[in-house]
Amino acid sequence: MITPNRNEMTDNYHAFLVRLWREDESAAWRIRVQCVQGEQTLLFANVEELTLFLNRITQPGTTTHFHLEEQP
Repeated sequence: MITPNRNEMTDNYHAFLVRLWREDESAAWRIRVQCVQGEQTLLFANVEELTLFLNRITQPGTTTHFHLEEQP
């Protein structure tokens, strides 16, 4: 799970490369998001987690710095 941390400046721009894929029609979608500015890669278990993340970082007055938790 990805959690945004507070930073000193308000972010007014985010750029991501989003990749969605699945191994076959019955498999769950996999989601990989690459932050263009910081070249960090974010992984999400489902589309709902990605949507929550995007909603969090675009709230008015939100400042963000991405903290990545280690994936097992």
